[in-house]
Formats: sequence, structure tokens, C-alpha cells
Amino acid sequence: MLRHDMAAVDDVRKWVDRIVVGLDLCPFAQDPLVHGRVRFEESRATSLEGIMIELVEEMALLSDPDAEADTTLLIVPTLLGDFDTFLDAIALAEEVIEQTGKTGIFQLAHFHPNYRFEGTESDDPGNRTNQSPHPILHILRWSDVRRAMHDNPGVGLIPERNLALLRGLPTLPSLEGPLDTDFRRAICTDKFWDRHTQRIFEAHGEAIEDCVLQNREEVIGLMEFIEKNQIRSYLEIGVWTGRLTGLLHREFSFNRVAAADEGYAETKGLTINLPADVEFFRGDSASAEFEAWREKLGHIDLVFIDGNHTYPGVCRDFAINRRYPHRFLAFHDITGSNRWTSGVKKFWDGLDEGHKWEIIRPHAELGLEHSTMGIGIWSGTVEAEDAP
Repeated sequence: MLRHDMAAVDDVRKWVDRIVVGLDLCPFAQDPLVHGRVRFEESRATSLEGIMIELVEEMALLSDPDAEADTTLLIVPTLLGDFDTFLDAIALAEEVIEQTGKTGIFQLAHFHPNYRFEGTESDDPGNRTNQSPHPILHILRWSDVRRAMHDNPGVGLIPERNLALLRGLPTLPSLEGPLDTDFRRAICTDKFWDRHTQRIFEAHGEAIEDCVLQNREEVIGLMEFIEKNQIRSYLEIGVWTGRLTGLLHREFSFNRVAAADEGYAETKGLTINLPADVEFFRGDSASAEFEAWREKLGHIDLVFIDGNHTYPGVCRDFAINRRYPHRFLAFHDITGSNRWTSGVKKFWDGLDEGHKWEIIRPHAELGLEHSTMGIGIWSGTVEAEDAP
């Protein structure tokens, strides 16, 4: 007996919200979802022919000039469980689109719990881009697809980015339990170290650009850590142009926020922009003046160290900041992926006291399945609510 209790629809809604949109696998999915322009329709068909009839009906609905939806996800929870059978159904659906004169008007995307791209192993994490809770025929208007491609010239890089992300992440967000804070959506308009930044870095040996000079995925991990551990005060040492400090304070409204920097970005023609309520020390974080300022600052929940990347420099920053009241000390670039950051890796690998957590995620915006940076978090006591 077919079930029509909306359970399958709920499953797919969660998948779209937490995986497709949550991981930004499709940057075009968020807008119609937010504005309620996506139809989630559970198939009631008892045969393959019945599914094709439903496909034609959905195309007719979407063709209406007054249609309330832009796209339909036709969910088939009781049929097409076998992936080869599903592929046969997709081939038939393409024929139906052609026979009904809808070629060039509608495009079909498809998803399946056991989806496997041609030429990949069944356990390749990259297959998860198309692995949904139930078989789905996704009906799209070609006009919307063309508009999205025109408005997003980097659309061709999306598959590479998604493969890098999914192959690098150990697990996907859970579809069970309450919905986590959508940090990815919160920072979607912030520019991070991406391919453009990387080209600048490779050309000049420095990333001379006004952006967040971190890996987006790892900053999301840092934000998850901040939320879970109720971080209410934050100090960043080495702020570049202040983008990360501003982003975190915008999202968490810290009770107290501070920053320290010598102003190196300004020597490259850039400007340091920090929120008005940031307590700012301009100078060397290894100086006596900094220590006096830090002492007056008092207790800080999280100190993020991203200044001097040499081994002696990181050791000094650690030795100084551990002396003052804090909960956690964090370090950027613990993977030491280039000679400028190898000192951080040496320090982090040799840090054999206290308790350590690592946020190491694929640098997907570079199309890489591994991290080029990494964030390490240290505490002298066991108090973190959850490891990243």
C-alpha cells in the first residue's frame, strides 16, 4: 500500500535544506526555496507509466503563466529503488519530454539513494552530490537554467568544487534532529581565499587582497565551535584587513572583541576595517606594550593567533597569551602547506600539553580535497563542548 503521509516529502525537504543548500552544492537552489517556489510532490503512481503521466502533469503546471512554482521535485518513494531501473526510467522520461514537445523548455535532473556517476566506484564520496533520500525526478525550466548560467559565469567550476568538498568531508550533516545554525548561508556573500586570491598569491608570494584570508569551510567549523562553546569574547592577533574579525562579530555580537596588528596590509595599499567597538592594539604582539595592553584586556574566551607564522614567532605568541586569562587559544595555518606557514605546523605538531582540536577541511573553493590551511584550538583544561 502506498504511503501518502508526507514522510518522503519531509525527508527530501531536509536533504535539500541541509545538504544541497546547506553545503552550497547548488548555488541556485536557495532563492526559489526561500521564496516557496519549489514544488515537493510525492508520486502516487503504481507503475512506470503512472510516473510518466505525473511528469507530464507537472510540466503542464509549470507551463502555466500563473504557476506558483519554478521547479518540481517529483519524489518516488515506492518505485525505482534499483538504480539501473531508475536510469531506465530517466531515459524514458527524456523520451516523454521530447514526444510532448517540451525539449528546450524543460530539463530533467535526477537523484537517487544509490546514485553512481559513470566511471566512479560505488563508495566514491563524490557520488553523494546526487544521492538523495528517495528517487527524484527534478523538473527545471530551461529558461531558468540559462539565466542562472548567465548570472554565474563560474558555474562550470561547481562540479569540481562539490567533488572536492564531498571527498574531503568525513561525514555529511545529519538529516535527523534539530536544524543547526546555517553559518554557510550567513557568510555566503563574504569573500574568502578563492581561486582569484590564489592566483595573486602565486604571482606575488602574498595574497594582497581585501578578503577573509582563510578557507571558508574551516571558518564555518570555527563558527560551529564558537556557538557550541558559547564564546562571548574574542581577540584576533594578525587581522590583515579585519574581515574575519568583522564577520565573526557580526554573526555572534561578542560581549567583548579585540584585535592586534602591526598594519602590514596598509603597507600594501589596503585598509584595515574593524567594527567600531573593537579594542585595537596597533603594534607587535611580542612587544612589552602588547603585554601591558593584553593584561588590561582581561579574560578572553577565544584568542585567534594568525600573525607571525615563523616557528619562534608562534612560540612567542603562545607563551605570551597563555599567561593571561582565556579559555582557548587558536592557531591558523597548522597544516604548514607552504614555507611561509611551516613554522605554525612545527609548533602545533610539537605542542604536547593540554588538549587540542583540529578544524581541517577541504579547500573546496580551490577545487582541492584537502586543506591548505587548518585551524588548531588548544586549551589547558578539558572544557570544550564539542570537538570541531
